[in-house]
Amino acid sequence: MLYRYFFKFLILVLFSINTSYSAHILYKNGNKLNIYGNFDSHYSISDFFSPSLSTYKNNIASLGLYAEGRINNQLSSYMNIEYNAYLFFPKNIIDKKNTNALRMGYIGLKHDFWGSIDYGRNYGVMHDAKSLTNRIPYIIKNTIFEYDDYYMMNINNGLLTYRNSNIFGLCKNLNMTLQYQEKNYDRNIEQNNGSGWGASFKYKNKLGFTAVGSFFSSNKNFLRSNKHFLQSNKQLKKMSIKSYGLGLGYNIHNIYLGAFYGLSYHLTPYKNIKNNSSHQYIDSIKNIEMIAEYNFNSKFYPSISYLDSSGDNFNLIDYISGGNAIKLAKQIDISTRYDFNHNISTYVNYKINLLKKNDFIKNNNINTDDIFGAGILYRF
Repeated sequence: MLYRYFFKFLILVLFSINTSYSAHILYKNGNKLNIYGNFDSHYSISDFFSPSLSTYKNNIASLGLYAEGRINNQLSSYMNIEYNAYLFFPKNIIDKKNTNALRMGYIGLKHDFWGSIDYGRNYGVMHDAKSLTNRIPYIIKNTIFEYDDYYMMNINNGLLTYRNSNIFGLCKNLNMTLQYQEKNYDRNIEQNNGSGWGASFKYKNKLGFTAVGSFFSSNKNFLRSNKHFLQSNKQLKKMSIKSYGLGLGYNIHNIYLGAFYGLSYHLTPYKNIKNNSSHQYIDSIKNIEMIAEYNFNSKFYPSISYLDSSGDNFNLIDYISGGNAIKLAKQIDISTRYDFNHNISTYVNYKINLLKKNDFIKNNNINTDDIFGAGILYRF
């Protein structure tokens, strides 16, 4: 039966290669307009997707527009819009659920000395540290540090971001980012963030070493319609959301090594079957990630990565005895990528899931199966 899955994947590969795209870059009087995008056709095999269907197709197309206008010799304005289209749903479901979405959209000003400031839907500061282990985007990492629309973890709305390179000329290898996030409404309870602020600092030298430290602190935000819920959960009112991250990278010759350590507080909800509650929060989450990649001169990129995510210091009496910690994710990914040219690449990934099943894992629908995936990516 397995040969049929590979045959279907081969059809997707041939379809993607024969699809033509083009990039347009316009320059006029110091102003520029760039159009970029990609098409990712992915095919996965796992017992987790459905009891009777063990395959999963994922076709995503992205299109972005970046514009920059020169105001004077030192000041310029810029904007970026990126749109995602999920092509693996039938058309009637796409129309009903509005699965296509604006991924990013922000506008700002940039000064050659004072730095840049922009506002809109953008990356949160925690992404700066996390990006050093995100070199392989098709690896599935189901942890809070990967989620969009969760405070300043990844991409979110209402972000005012200030970036400065070289700290006003004081340190050539050090970059600084300061960020403020306004309140977000009309979401799930765990995603309704209050106002908060964050920062990141990035150091990079000529020897190939990079270090990034990130931090943010926010308040929780509950709608007035949740007044009755808050009265019975008064501890939620006092919750403060915090997260720390440290990313390290080393890139020399054909070798890349990356590591990330992350710590978050009161960010991850979990479902408690015993008291029928889905609005309890894990006190703290610890993430450890490592990756090693080698670049052959033949455009062949094998890699291996490791992820360990655990929750600590919360009431797990209903699930385990004699402890207050539980594994949320633990996996090894063996991957390889081959670049046909600058635009087209193909990849294969095998995820070895090291999680063990228990009541908590089952009640929160956390995957414990291995996943084999392959795909082709066209980008411009």
